[in-house]
Amino acid sequence: MKKNLKIIIGIVVLAFAYTLLWFANSKYVYTPFKKEVPKHESGLYVLHDEKTNYTFNVKSPGFPSFTGNLGVSDNEGSGLIIWPGFFGKNYEYGARIKDGDLTYQIKLDKDMNLIDKDENLKEVYNRNKELIDDMYESAEKVWKMDF
Repeated sequence: MKKNLKIIIGIVVLAFAYTLLWFANSKYVYTPFKKEVPKHESGLYVLHDEKTNYTFNVKSPGFPSFTGNLGVSDNEGSGLIIWPGFFGKNYEYGARIKDGDLTYQIKLDKDMNLIDKDENLKEVYNRNKELIDDMYESAEKVWKMDF
């Protein structure tokens, strides 16, 4: 009986610790981004910049995940996605590029260079490099960060 109680208490403590860690990570990483992007009446954090015609969004991670994202969209089907790592370390980057009638998903490094070696993706990337760089620079300005 005592052994079962210890196991149950251990599980409860671990669940509480995980929840606390998730909550702290979500607040620590995503609150600064939400300050720059207001909460829309829909409950989502979205900002449309008339000057650039880009839409910025912040998606906090849903429990139990630690993965949320920051997004920049050109409102024509292309966008940049930034995934903050655990407690804001080791960001990962990707782009969704609408090129003609097709949409491509591209993994990028921190300098917005293509990671994938696929020749077709290289061509799409090269045609859209200026757009990717512009969205990245706009993200840095809106969130006042050097990712």
